[in-house]
Amino acid sequence: MARRFEELHDRVRALSYAPGTDALRKITPLLLQAQELTATALGHLTALDNSAYTSLTGSRAGLEALSATVAGVSLACTDLAEALSANPYEGAPFDGHPADDAQVRAARHAEAIPRMNSHLKDAALQLDVGATACHYLATSITNCLPTAAPYQPHAARHQAVPRLNDTQHAALKALAQGGRAALRGARRGWSASSSRTVRASPSPPSGPWPSAAWSPRKPASPCSWAARSQSPSRDSAPWTSTALLLWPPWRQRPRPRHP
Repeated sequence: MARRFEELHDRVRALSYAPGTDALRKITPLLLQAQELTATALGHLTALDNSAYTSLTGSRAGLEALSATVAGVSLACTDLAEALSANPYEGAPFDGHPADDAQVRAARHAEAIPRMNSHLKDAALQLDVGATACHYLATSITNCLPTAAPYQPHAARHQAVPRLNDTQHAALKALAQGGRAALRGARRGWSASSSRTVRASPSPPSGPWPSAAWSPRKPASPCSWAARSQSPSRDSAPWTSTALLLWPPWRQRPRPRHP
């Protein structure tokens, strides 16, 4: 609102006019704008008076300053209206009175111009005081309001995590590597135990056993023995396939070889 006061003040101070119709055409928009500004200031005064602002410390001075602003802009309207009233208008006189000649017209203009300028000067002064009062009022309202905590972004409201030093970083790295090593060791232990269970070689059978039929490197699996029995080598005895199909081999004694 202070900016509107300042703009209207500058327009009134920079006004140039000629008495008569030209003055009426140029002063009328200024008067209408001043009346709108009066209505705006009065609306703000009513809103503040009906708000919680009245319960704050120092609010009375703010309300009095705003009411003085309303009175000042109203006086500016009055001064603009007085300027229009002092303006010499051109028109026909009453019957029986002679019309004004150029000399009389010039005398009337010369008498009206100082009066009009005085009213315009008073209107500009009231507008200047109103703008200053608006600035003071805004400062007063800001000081009366309770101080609120400054807004912080969501990321800034969380406490920053401190950075790790070299010792802490080395300790965490060693723990991570130890965990992976323990996991690999556990997996190797499980794999080795499973391999020993499946691939364990049987102990040598008691009693006579052909050296060609027994080898500790051969897998102790019935499927493997059966596969070997289905495709015997040339130098194996004819009874080898029959004996190897019986599992475990030491429970069945092999038949003697016949020539």
